[in-house]
Amino acid sequence: MSQKNNENEIDIFKIFEIIWKFKFELISILLVSVVVALIYNNAQPKIYKATTAVKPIGIIESSKYDYFNSLELYEINSAKLFNLYIEQLEERKYFKDAIRKFGLIDESKFENKIEFNQAVTKLSYAIQILLVKDENILNGSIYFEYDNKLLWKQILSFVHENVTQSVKQIIRSNFEMAMINERFKNDSIIEDLEVEIENAINDYYRETNGHLVFLREQAALARKLGVAKNTIEAQTFILDSEYLVNESIIPFYLRGFEAIEKEIELIERRENIKPFIKDLNELENSLRSQKQSKQIDRAENFFNQFLDNSESDFSAVRFAVESTTFDRESNEILIILLSVFMGGIAGAIYIFFFYAILGRK
Repeated sequence: MSQKNNENEIDIFKIFEIIWKFKFELISILLVSVVVALIYNNAQPKIYKATTAVKPIGIIESSKYDYFNSLELYEINSAKLFNLYIEQLEERKYFKDAIRKFGLIDESKFENKIEFNQAVTKLSYAIQILLVKDENILNGSIYFEYDNKLLWKQILSFVHENVTQSVKQIIRSNFEMAMINERFKNDSIIEDLEVEIENAINDYYRETNGHLVFLREQAALARKLGVAKNTIEAQTFILDSEYLVNESIIPFYLRGFEAIEKEIELIERRENIKPFIKDLNELENSLRSQKQSKQIDRAENFFNQFLDNSESDFSAVRFAVESTTFDRESNEILIILLSVFMGGIAGAIYIFFFYAILGRK
Protein backbone atom coordinates (compact mmCIF):
# COMPACT_ATOMS: atom_id res chain seq x y z
CA MET A 1 0.00 0.00 0.00
CA SER A 2 2.83 2.35 0.97
CA GLN A 3 4.61 1.55 -2.26
CA LYS A 4 1.46 2.47 -4.26
CA ASN A 5 1.20 5.85 -2.53
CA ASN A 6 4.84 6.53 -3.30
CA GLU A 7 4.16 5.78 -6.93
CA ASN A 8 1.27 8.26 -6.95
CA GLU A 9 3.44 10.93 -5.35
CA ILE A 10 6.11 10.28 -7.93
CA ASP A 11 3.48 10.62 -10.68
CA ILE A 12 2.21 13.95 -9.34
CA PHE A 13 5.72 15.35 -8.99
CA LYS A 14 6.45 14.08 -12.43
CA ILE A 15 3.42 15.91 -13.86
CA PHE A 16 4.51 19.20 -12.31
CA GLU A 17 8.03 18.59 -13.54
CA ILE A 18 6.77 18.08 -17.08
CA ILE A 19 4.56 21.19 -16.93
CA TRP A 20 7.44 23.27 -15.60
CA LYS A 21 9.74 21.95 -18.25
CA PHE A 22 7.33 22.97 -21.00
CA LYS A 23 6.00 26.09 -19.26
CA PHE A 24 6.87 28.42 -22.10
CA GLU A 25 5.08 26.23 -24.60
CA LEU A 26 2.02 26.14 -22.28
CA ILE A 27 2.06 29.92 -21.80
CA SER A 28 2.35 30.38 -25.56
CA ILE A 29 -0.65 28.15 -26.16
CA LEU A 30 -2.65 30.08 -23.51
CA LEU A 31 -1.72 33.44 -25.08
CA VAL A 32 -2.60 32.21 -28.55
CA SER A 33 -5.98 30.98 -27.24
CA VAL A 34 -6.75 34.33 -25.62
CA VAL A 35 -5.67 36.33 -28.67
CA VAL A 36 -7.67 34.16 -31.04
CA ALA A 37 -10.74 34.38 -28.80
CA LEU A 38 -10.48 38.18 -28.58
CA ILE A 39 -9.98 38.53 -32.32
CA TYR A 40 -13.03 36.35 -32.94
CA ASN A 41 -15.08 38.33 -30.43
CA ASN A 42 -14.14 41.67 -31.97
CA ALA A 43 -14.92 40.32 -35.42
CA GLN A 44 -18.50 39.60 -34.36
CA PRO A 45 -21.15 42.32 -34.88
CA LYS A 46 -21.53 44.53 -31.81
CA ILE A 47 -25.17 44.50 -30.79
CA TYR A 48 -26.22 47.69 -29.02
CA LYS A 49 -29.31 48.13 -26.89
CA ALA A 50 -30.63 51.48 -28.16
CA THR A 51 -33.14 53.46 -26.07
CA THR A 52 -34.69 56.77 -27.18
CA ALA A 53 -36.96 58.76 -24.86
CA VAL A 54 -40.35 60.00 -26.07
CA LYS A 55 -41.98 62.57 -23.77
CA PRO A 56 -44.96 64.95 -23.95
CA ILE A 57 -44.19 68.53 -24.95
CA GLY A 58 -43.44 70.91 -22.11
CA ILE A 59 -45.50 73.72 -20.60
CA ILE A 60 -43.93 76.44 -22.77
CA GLU A 61 -44.56 74.49 -25.98
CA SER A 62 -48.14 73.60 -25.03
CA SER A 63 -48.90 77.23 -24.05
CA LYS A 64 -48.90 78.07 -27.78
CA TYR A 65 -52.37 76.52 -27.89
CA ASP A 66 -53.83 78.43 -24.91
CA TYR A 67 -55.67 81.03 -27.00
CA PHE A 68 -56.92 78.41 -29.42
CA ASN A 69 -58.18 76.21 -26.58
CA SER A 70 -59.90 79.21 -24.96
CA LEU A 71 -62.29 79.29 -27.93
CA GLU A 72 -63.63 75.95 -26.62
CA LEU A 73 -64.22 74.50 -30.07
CA TYR A 74 -61.36 72.02 -30.33
CA GLU A 75 -58.62 71.34 -27.81
CA ILE A 76 -54.96 70.64 -28.51
CA ASN A 77 -52.85 69.67 -25.51
CA SER A 78 -49.69 67.76 -24.74
CA ALA A 79 -51.53 64.57 -23.77
CA LYS A 80 -53.52 64.47 -27.03
CA LEU A 81 -50.40 65.04 -29.14
CA PHE A 82 -48.44 62.43 -27.21
CA ASN A 83 -51.20 59.81 -27.56
CA LEU A 84 -51.54 60.45 -31.29
CA TYR A 85 -47.78 60.14 -31.71
CA ILE A 86 -47.66 56.82 -29.83
CA GLU A 87 -50.64 55.52 -31.82
CA GLN A 88 -48.81 56.24 -35.06
CA LEU A 89 -45.67 54.51 -33.79
CA GLU A 90 -47.66 51.46 -32.74
CA GLU A 91 -49.14 51.13 -36.21
CA ARG A 92 -45.55 50.33 -37.35
CA LYS A 93 -46.13 51.84 -40.81
CA TYR A 94 -43.17 54.19 -40.68
CA PHE A 95 -40.91 51.58 -39.09
CA LYS A 96 -41.71 49.30 -42.03
CA ASP A 97 -41.01 52.14 -44.47
CA ALA A 98 -37.67 52.79 -42.74
CA ILE A 99 -36.71 49.10 -42.82
CA ARG A 100 -37.29 49.07 -46.58
CA LYS A 101 -35.70 52.47 -47.22
CA PHE A 102 -32.50 51.83 -45.26
CA GLY A 103 -32.18 48.18 -46.27
CA LEU A 104 -32.24 46.54 -42.85
CA ILE A 105 -33.42 43.42 -44.64
CA ASP A 106 -31.98 42.29 -47.98
CA GLU A 107 -34.93 41.69 -50.28
CA SER A 108 -32.81 39.63 -52.65
CA LYS A 109 -32.61 36.86 -50.04
CA PHE A 110 -36.34 36.19 -50.29
CA GLU A 111 -38.11 34.19 -52.95
CA ASN A 112 -41.03 36.58 -53.29
CA LYS A 113 -42.46 39.88 -52.13
CA ILE A 114 -44.84 38.27 -49.66
CA GLU A 115 -42.06 36.60 -47.68
CA PHE A 116 -40.05 39.83 -47.71
CA ASN A 117 -43.00 41.85 -46.39
CA GLN A 118 -43.59 39.27 -43.67
CA ALA A 119 -39.95 39.60 -42.60
CA VAL A 120 -40.25 43.40 -42.59
CA THR A 121 -43.38 43.22 -40.43
CA LYS A 122 -41.72 40.81 -38.01
CA LEU A 123 -38.68 43.06 -37.63
CA SER A 124 -40.86 46.15 -37.16
CA TYR A 125 -42.53 44.48 -34.17
CA ALA A 126 -39.10 43.71 -32.69
CA ILE A 127 -38.85 47.46 -32.14
CA GLN A 128 -40.40 47.95 -28.71
CA ILE A 129 -42.50 50.97 -27.75
CA LEU A 130 -42.45 51.18 -23.98
CA LEU A 131 -44.76 53.34 -21.85
CA VAL A 132 -44.36 54.23 -18.20
CA LYS A 133 -46.22 56.61 -15.87
CA ASP A 134 -44.01 59.03 -13.99
CA GLU A 135 -45.79 61.30 -11.50
CA ASN A 136 -49.10 60.81 -13.37
CA ILE A 137 -47.43 61.82 -16.64
CA LEU A 138 -47.20 59.18 -19.36
CA ASN A 139 -43.74 58.90 -20.91
CA GLY A 140 -42.47 56.53 -23.55
CA SER A 141 -39.35 55.17 -25.16
CA ILE A 142 -38.28 53.29 -28.29
CA TYR A 143 -36.08 50.26 -27.67
CA PHE A 144 -34.24 48.20 -30.26
CA GLU A 145 -31.15 46.00 -30.46
CA TYR A 146 -29.01 46.74 -33.49
CA ASP A 147 -25.35 46.75 -34.54
CA ASN A 148 -25.12 50.08 -36.39
CA LYS A 149 -25.45 53.24 -34.30
CA LEU A 150 -25.39 55.73 -37.17
CA LEU A 151 -27.93 53.84 -39.27
CA TRP A 152 -30.29 53.43 -36.34
CA LYS A 153 -30.16 57.18 -35.69
CA GLN A 154 -31.02 57.81 -39.33
CA ILE A 155 -33.97 55.44 -39.02
CA LEU A 156 -35.16 57.21 -35.86
CA SER A 157 -34.96 60.60 -37.60
CA PHE A 158 -36.90 59.28 -40.58
CA VAL A 159 -39.61 57.74 -38.39
CA HIS A 160 -39.89 60.80 -36.15
CA GLU A 161 -40.27 63.25 -39.05
CA ASN A 162 -42.93 61.13 -40.73
CA VAL A 163 -44.86 60.42 -37.52
CA THR A 164 -44.82 64.14 -36.63
CA GLN A 165 -46.25 65.04 -40.04
CA SER A 166 -48.84 62.30 -39.67
CA VAL A 167 -49.91 63.64 -36.27
CA LYS A 168 -50.12 67.12 -37.75
CA GLN A 169 -52.36 65.85 -40.56
CA ILE A 170 -54.57 63.96 -38.10
CA ILE A 171 -54.94 67.10 -35.98
CA ARG A 172 -55.86 69.08 -39.08
CA SER A 173 -58.41 66.49 -40.23
CA ASN A 174 -59.96 66.22 -36.77
CA PHE A 175 -60.12 70.00 -36.48
CA GLU A 176 -61.76 70.38 -39.89
CA MET A 177 -64.34 67.75 -38.96
CA ALA A 178 -64.94 69.50 -35.64
CA MET A 179 -65.48 72.81 -37.44
CA ILE A 180 -67.93 71.16 -39.85
CA ASN A 181 -69.85 69.90 -36.84
CA GLU A 182 -69.70 73.32 -35.15
CA ARG A 183 -70.99 75.07 -38.28
CA PHE A 184 -73.79 72.52 -38.57
CA LYS A 185 -74.58 73.05 -34.91
CA ASN A 186 -74.52 76.84 -35.37
CA ASP A 187 -76.77 76.63 -38.44
CA SER A 188 -79.17 74.41 -36.53
CA ILE A 189 -79.35 76.91 -33.66
CA ILE A 190 -80.00 79.75 -36.12
CA GLU A 191 -82.69 77.72 -37.83
CA ASP A 192 -84.32 76.90 -34.49
CA LEU A 193 -84.25 80.56 -33.42
CA GLU A 194 -85.80 81.66 -36.70
CA VAL A 195 -88.56 79.09 -36.24
CA GLU A 196 -89.14 80.32 -32.67
CA ILE A 197 -89.36 83.94 -33.87
CA GLU A 198 -91.75 82.99 -36.67
CA ASN A 199 -93.87 81.03 -34.20
CA ALA A 200 -93.90 83.95 -31.76
CA ILE A 201 -95.12 86.32 -34.52
CA ASN A 202 -97.78 83.84 -35.66
CA ASP A 203 -98.88 83.38 -32.06
CA TYR A 204 -99.20 87.15 -31.74
CA TYR A 205 -101.45 87.42 -34.80
CA ARG A 206 -103.56 84.48 -33.71
CA GLU A 207 -103.96 85.76 -30.17
CA THR A 208 -104.54 89.35 -31.35
CA ASN A 209 -107.22 88.26 -33.83
CA GLY A 210 -108.94 86.33 -31.09
CA HIS A 211 -108.71 89.33 -28.80
CA LEU A 212 -110.15 91.66 -31.49
CA VAL A 213 -113.12 89.33 -31.99
CA PHE A 214 -113.74 89.47 -28.26
CA LEU A 215 -113.41 93.29 -28.17
CA ARG A 216 -115.81 93.74 -31.08
CA GLU A 217 -118.37 91.54 -29.36
CA GLN A 218 -118.00 93.50 -26.12
CA ALA A 219 -118.18 96.86 -27.97
CA ALA A 220 -121.36 95.76 -29.78
CA LEU A 221 -122.89 94.63 -26.51
CA ALA A 222 -122.00 97.94 -24.83
CA ARG A 223 -123.64 99.91 -27.68
CA LYS A 224 -126.72 97.72 -27.45
CA LEU A 225 -127.01 98.45 -23.74
CA GLY A 226 -126.09 102.10 -24.17
CA VAL A 227 -122.92 101.87 -22.08
CA ALA A 228 -120.68 104.54 -23.56
CA LYS A 229 -118.38 105.27 -20.63
CA ASN A 230 -116.67 103.05 -18.11
CA THR A 231 -119.21 102.28 -15.37
CA ILE A 232 -117.17 99.66 -13.54
CA GLU A 233 -117.02 100.19 -9.83
CA ALA A 234 -114.74 97.94 -7.85
CA GLN A 235 -116.69 95.54 -5.76
CA THR A 236 -115.31 95.74 -2.30
CA PHE A 237 -115.83 93.06 0.23
CA ILE A 238 -114.87 93.41 3.82
CA LEU A 239 -113.58 90.23 5.30
CA ASP A 240 -111.83 90.11 8.67
CA SER A 241 -110.99 93.81 8.43
CA GLU A 242 -109.25 93.27 5.02
CA TYR A 243 -110.35 94.84 1.73
CA LEU A 244 -110.57 92.51 -1.27
CA VAL A 245 -111.14 93.91 -4.78
CA ASN A 246 -112.64 91.43 -7.27
CA GLU A 247 -112.95 92.51 -10.89
CA SER A 248 -112.80 89.08 -12.52
CA ILE A 249 -116.57 88.63 -12.43
CA ILE A 250 -117.36 92.11 -13.79
CA PRO A 251 -118.52 92.07 -17.46
CA PHE A 252 -115.97 93.61 -19.86
CA TYR A 253 -118.59 95.60 -21.81
CA LEU A 254 -119.13 97.79 -18.74
CA ARG A 255 -115.90 99.53 -19.69
CA GLY A 256 -117.96 101.29 -22.33
CA PHE A 257 -117.97 101.00 -26.11
CA GLU A 258 -115.95 104.20 -26.52
CA ALA A 259 -112.93 102.77 -24.69
CA ILE A 260 -113.33 99.35 -26.24
CA GLU A 261 -113.60 100.68 -29.80
CA LYS A 262 -110.59 102.95 -29.16
CA GLU A 263 -108.59 99.91 -28.07
CA ILE A 264 -109.68 98.10 -31.24
CA GLU A 265 -108.56 101.06 -33.34
CA LEU A 266 -105.16 101.23 -31.69
CA ILE A 267 -104.54 97.52 -32.11
CA GLU A 268 -105.48 97.61 -35.79
CA ARG A 269 -103.29 100.65 -36.47
CA ARG A 270 -100.15 99.12 -34.97
CA GLU A 271 -97.22 99.39 -37.37
CA ASN A 272 -94.56 97.88 -35.07
CA ILE A 273 -95.88 94.79 -33.41
CA LYS A 274 -92.51 93.61 -31.97
CA PRO A 275 -92.84 95.34 -28.57
CA PHE A 276 -96.11 93.45 -28.05
CA ILE A 277 -94.67 89.98 -28.76
CA LYS A 278 -93.54 88.14 -25.64
CA ASP A 279 -89.79 87.21 -25.55
CA LEU A 280 -89.28 88.41 -29.15
CA ASN A 281 -86.52 90.80 -28.17
CA GLU A 282 -84.53 88.06 -26.42
CA LEU A 283 -85.01 85.70 -29.36
CA GLU A 284 -83.85 88.30 -31.89
CA ASN A 285 -80.82 89.15 -29.75
CA SER A 286 -79.88 85.48 -29.59
CA LEU A 287 -80.32 85.13 -33.35
CA ARG A 288 -78.18 88.18 -34.04
CA SER A 289 -75.44 86.96 -31.71
CA GLN A 290 -75.44 83.55 -33.33
CA LYS A 291 -75.26 84.97 -36.86
CA GLN A 292 -72.57 87.51 -36.01
CA SER A 293 -70.40 85.10 -34.02
CA LYS A 294 -66.84 84.96 -35.39
CA GLN A 295 -65.65 82.26 -33.02
CA ILE A 296 -65.41 79.54 -35.67
CA ASP A 297 -63.68 81.90 -38.12
CA ARG A 298 -61.17 82.94 -35.45
CA ALA A 299 -60.45 79.32 -34.62
CA GLU A 300 -59.92 78.42 -38.29
CA ASN A 301 -57.71 81.45 -38.94
CA PHE A 302 -55.57 80.81 -35.88
CA PHE A 303 -55.31 77.09 -36.61
CA ASN A 304 -54.36 77.54 -40.26
CA GLN A 305 -51.86 80.30 -39.57
CA PHE A 306 -50.28 78.39 -36.72
CA LEU A 307 -49.86 75.10 -38.58
CA ASP A 308 -48.90 76.66 -41.92
CA ASN A 309 -46.33 78.96 -40.35
CA SER A 310 -44.85 76.35 -38.01
CA GLU A 311 -43.72 73.65 -40.40
CA SER A 312 -40.38 73.39 -38.60
CA ASP A 313 -41.64 74.41 -35.15
CA PHE A 314 -44.52 71.99 -34.75
CA SER A 315 -43.77 69.31 -32.19
CA ALA A 316 -46.00 66.46 -31.15
CA VAL A 317 -43.56 65.18 -28.52
CA ARG A 318 -40.14 65.84 -27.07
CA PHE A 319 -37.84 63.60 -29.08
CA ALA A 320 -34.09 63.89 -29.56
CA VAL A 321 -32.28 61.34 -31.69
CA GLU A 322 -28.92 62.43 -30.28
CA SER A 323 -30.10 61.61 -26.78
CA THR A 324 -30.38 57.93 -27.73
CA THR A 325 -28.38 55.75 -25.38
CA PHE A 326 -26.48 52.73 -26.70
CA ASP A 327 -25.64 50.06 -24.14
CA ARG A 328 -23.60 46.97 -24.86
CA GLU A 329 -22.91 44.05 -22.58
CA SER A 330 -19.23 43.21 -22.67
CA ASN A 331 -18.38 39.49 -22.68
CA GLU A 332 -14.62 39.95 -22.93
CA ILE A 333 -13.88 38.81 -19.36
CA LEU A 334 -15.96 35.68 -19.79
CA ILE A 335 -14.32 35.01 -23.16
CA ILE A 336 -10.83 35.44 -21.68
CA LEU A 337 -11.62 33.04 -18.84
CA LEU A 338 -13.06 30.46 -21.23
CA SER A 339 -10.10 30.83 -23.60
CA VAL A 340 -7.64 30.38 -20.73
CA PHE A 341 -9.51 27.28 -19.56
CA MET A 342 -9.73 25.76 -23.02
CA GLY A 343 -6.15 26.81 -23.83
CA GLY A 344 -4.93 25.22 -20.62
CA ILE A 345 -6.60 21.93 -21.48
CA ALA A 346 -5.31 22.04 -25.04
CA GLY A 347 -1.80 22.96 -23.81
CA ALA A 348 -1.75 20.13 -21.26
CA ILE A 349 -2.85 17.61 -23.86
CA TYR A 350 -0.18 18.88 -26.25
CA ILE A 351 2.59 18.79 -23.62
CA PHE A 352 1.86 15.28 -22.40
CA PHE A 353 1.43 14.03 -25.95
CA PHE A 354 4.73 15.61 -26.95
CA TYR A 355 6.42 14.24 -23.79
CA ALA A 356 5.09 10.78 -24.50
CA ILE A 357 6.61 10.88 -27.96
CA LEU A 358 9.94 12.02 -26.57
CA GLY A 359 9.83 9.22 -23.98
CA ARG A 360 9.46 6.60 -26.66
CA LYS A 361 12.50 7.90 -28.39
